[in-house]
Amino acid sequence: MSYISLLRLWILSPKETHRYAFAMVMAARTMPVDIAEKLDHIKQLRFNVQLKELRKRINRRIT
Repeated sequence: MSYISLLRLWILSPKETHRYAFAMVMAARTMPVDIAEKLDHIKQLRFNVQLKELRKRINRRIT
């Protein structure tokens, strides 16, 4: 996939997990993955995904 098509998919993706995955792929093309994970926008996407999963798990326990 080209960079433009990945960028388009990343912007139009309705799911936060897809946005995180596309951002990681785009960043990993230019730098090592461990450094890419430290970028602020990728940290924020990962945090949002983790928070959403945590909320799901808490809601399952309560109900």
